[in-house]
Amino acid sequence: VGEFATQVNSLSPRIKWKGIGEIVRHSYLQREVSPNEIHCRLYSNRQAIENPSALERRALISKLEDGKTPIHAITVDGHSRPCVTEKAEILMSVTAPPKGAIEVAVQYAGADGIQPGGNQLKYQLKVYLRRRLSEARDNYLSRHEGLLRLALRVKDAGRARA
Repeated sequence: VGEFATQVNSLSPRIKWKGIGEIVRHSYLQREVSPNEIHCRLYSNRQAIENPSALERRALISKLEDGKTPIHAITVDGHSRPCVTEKAEILMSVTAPPKGAIEVAVQYAGADGIQPGGNQLKYQLKVYLRRRLSEARDNYLSRHEGLLRLALRVKDAGRARA
């Protein structure tokens, strides 16, 4: 993958191959409310909010939460910031510098993001098994002719009953 990424990056200065973590960190919904105000909906625990404008902008930030996992802290560029939690949604306002970016991070109780009292080993084992079973499904089971025919027959039988 490294050689391929290097080839992609060499095609144009506007094209950059990035890892999934970097892609998620820069993926959020943004709506311009006025020339100096934007609304941003975050989808991950660490988000880079960019302000390409030549003006300083107020960013109203929201992030949906499950309402069950306790939040330890919310930081903007590494500094703790107050926020409001309303109906399992984090709401806060920050200032984004002109032609700059800020990084918003949500830190949950327990440094590893697992709820206090949770079993770390059990969680890691579940993740490991889920990944290995998914790989087996994708790499072997989905390519097996007999299993594919069987799956189609089961699917067709389900449609016939409905």
